[in-house]
Amino acid sequence: MAANASGPLAPELLAQLRAAIGRGDDADALRCADAVLASEPAHEATLAWLSARARQHGALDEAQRHARTGLAAHPRSGALHLQLGAAQAAAGDLESADASFRAVPAQASTHVFAQLWLGDVQARRGLRAQSLRTRAHALAE
Repeated sequence: MAANASGPLAPELLAQLRAAIGRGDDADALRCADAVLASEPAHEATLAWLSARARQHGALDEAQRHARTGLAAHPRSGALHLQLGAAQAAAGDLESADASFRAVPAQASTHVFAQLWLGDVQARRGLRAQSLRTRAHALAE
Protein backbone atom coordinates (compact mmCIF):
# COMPACT_ATOMS: atom_id res chain seq x y z
CA MET A 1 0.00 0.00 0.00
CA ALA A 2 1.56 3.28 -1.06
CA ALA A 3 0.98 6.55 0.70
CA ASN A 4 1.75 10.07 -0.36
CA ALA A 5 3.84 11.50 2.46
CA SER A 6 3.22 15.06 1.34
CA GLY A 7 -0.48 14.85 0.53
CA PRO A 8 -3.58 14.89 2.72
CA LEU A 9 -4.70 11.68 4.37
CA ALA A 10 -6.70 9.69 1.87
CA PRO A 11 -10.02 8.46 3.29
CA GLU A 12 -9.32 5.13 1.59
CA LEU A 13 -6.35 4.56 3.90
CA LEU A 14 -8.49 4.92 7.00
CA ALA A 15 -11.19 2.72 5.48
CA GLN A 16 -8.59 0.03 4.76
CA LEU A 17 -7.21 0.32 8.29
CA ARG A 18 -10.69 0.02 9.85
CA ALA A 19 -11.47 -2.96 7.62
CA ALA A 20 -8.23 -4.75 8.50
CA ILE A 21 -8.82 -4.19 12.22
CA GLY A 22 -12.44 -5.33 11.85
CA ARG A 23 -11.48 -8.61 10.22
CA GLY A 24 -8.67 -9.22 12.71
CA ASP A 25 -5.90 -9.07 10.09
CA ASP A 26 -3.11 -7.73 12.30
CA ALA A 27 -0.42 -7.76 9.59
CA ASP A 28 -2.58 -5.82 7.13
CA ALA A 29 -3.71 -3.43 9.88
CA LEU A 30 -0.08 -2.65 10.68
CA ARG A 31 0.67 -2.05 6.98
CA CYS A 32 -2.34 0.25 6.76
CA ALA A 33 -1.33 2.09 9.95
CA ASP A 34 2.16 2.63 8.53
CA ALA A 35 0.60 4.08 5.38
CA VAL A 36 -1.66 6.38 7.40
CA LEU A 37 1.31 7.63 9.43
CA ALA A 38 3.39 8.11 6.27
CA SER A 39 0.67 10.47 5.08
CA GLU A 40 -0.12 12.05 8.48
CA PRO A 41 2.61 11.23 11.06
CA ALA A 42 0.57 12.36 14.06
CA HIS A 43 -2.79 10.81 13.13
CA GLU A 44 -4.52 10.67 16.51
CA ALA A 45 -6.72 7.59 16.16
CA THR A 46 -4.03 5.55 14.43
CA LEU A 47 -1.47 6.31 17.14
CA ALA A 48 -4.04 5.49 19.84
CA TRP A 49 -4.74 2.14 18.16
CA LEU A 50 -1.03 1.40 17.77
CA SER A 51 -0.51 2.24 21.44
CA ALA A 52 -3.34 -0.07 22.53
CA ARG A 53 -2.10 -2.84 20.24
CA ALA A 54 1.47 -2.56 21.53
CA ARG A 55 0.26 -2.69 25.14
CA GLN A 56 -1.86 -5.75 24.42
CA HIS A 57 1.24 -7.44 22.96
CA GLY A 58 3.34 -6.52 26.01
CA ALA A 59 5.43 -3.88 24.20
CA LEU A 60 4.94 -1.25 26.89
CA ASP A 61 7.75 1.10 25.82
CA GLU A 62 6.40 1.09 22.27
CA ALA A 63 2.87 1.71 23.57
CA GLN A 64 4.05 4.73 25.51
CA ARG A 65 6.08 6.01 22.55
CA HIS A 66 3.04 5.89 20.23
CA ALA A 67 0.87 7.71 22.79
CA ARG A 68 3.50 10.37 23.43
CA THR A 69 4.03 10.92 19.70
CA GLY A 70 0.32 11.59 19.34
CA LEU A 71 0.15 13.77 22.44
CA ALA A 72 2.90 16.01 21.08
CA ALA A 73 0.48 16.99 18.30
CA HIS A 74 -2.82 16.48 20.19
CA PRO A 75 -2.14 17.41 23.85
CA ARG A 76 -5.83 17.30 24.84
CA SER A 77 -6.57 13.92 23.26
CA GLY A 78 -8.52 11.82 25.71
CA ALA A 79 -7.80 8.64 23.73
CA LEU A 80 -4.04 9.22 23.77
CA HIS A 81 -3.91 10.15 27.48
CA LEU A 82 -5.99 7.03 28.20
CA GLN A 83 -3.62 4.82 26.19
CA LEU A 84 -0.54 6.37 27.78
CA GLY A 85 -1.99 5.82 31.26
CA ALA A 86 -2.92 2.23 30.45
CA ALA A 87 0.63 1.50 29.24
CA GLN A 88 2.13 3.20 32.29
CA ALA A 89 -0.14 1.23 34.62
CA ALA A 90 0.77 -2.02 32.86
CA ALA A 91 4.45 -1.14 33.30
CA GLY A 92 3.88 -0.54 37.02
CA ASP A 93 4.46 3.24 36.82
CA LEU A 94 1.34 4.00 38.83
CA GLU A 95 2.11 7.64 39.65
CA SER A 96 2.57 8.50 35.95
CA ALA A 97 -0.54 6.50 35.07
CA ASP A 98 -2.50 8.46 37.68
CA ALA A 99 -1.37 11.73 36.08
CA SER A 100 -2.19 10.51 32.57
CA PHE A 101 -5.69 9.40 33.51
CA ARG A 102 -6.32 12.72 35.27
CA ALA A 103 -5.22 14.53 32.08
CA VAL A 104 -8.16 13.11 30.09
CA PRO A 105 -10.47 16.07 29.49
CA ALA A 106 -13.82 15.75 31.26
CA GLN A 107 -15.68 16.25 27.99
CA ALA A 108 -13.76 13.49 26.18
CA SER A 109 -15.67 10.36 25.27
CA THR A 110 -12.93 8.37 27.05
CA HIS A 111 -13.33 10.24 30.36
CA VAL A 112 -15.40 7.57 32.12
CA PHE A 113 -12.92 4.86 31.09
CA ALA A 114 -10.03 6.99 32.33
CA GLN A 115 -11.77 7.45 35.67
CA LEU A 116 -12.33 3.70 35.99
CA TRP A 117 -8.66 3.04 35.18
CA LEU A 118 -7.69 5.76 37.66
CA GLY A 119 -9.73 4.00 40.33
CA ASP A 120 -7.83 0.80 39.57
CA VAL A 121 -4.48 2.59 39.83
CA GLN A 122 -5.53 4.16 43.12
CA ALA A 123 -6.48 0.73 44.48
CA ARG A 124 -3.12 -0.69 43.39
CA ARG A 125 -1.42 2.20 45.20
CA GLY A 126 -3.32 1.32 48.40
CA LEU A 127 -5.69 4.31 48.17
CA ARG A 128 -8.81 2.18 48.60
CA ALA A 129 -11.25 4.86 49.82
CA GLN A 130 -10.16 7.26 47.06
CA SER A 131 -10.45 4.43 44.54
CA LEU A 132 -14.04 3.72 45.54
CA ARG A 133 -14.97 7.43 45.32
CA THR A 134 -13.33 7.76 41.88
CA ARG A 135 -15.11 4.69 40.53
CA ALA A 136 -18.46 5.72 42.00
CA HIS A 137 -18.10 9.19 40.48
CA ALA A 138 -17.24 7.69 37.08
CA LEU A 139 -20.25 5.41 37.10
CA ALA A 140 -22.55 8.27 38.10
CA GLU A 141 -21.56 10.34 35.05
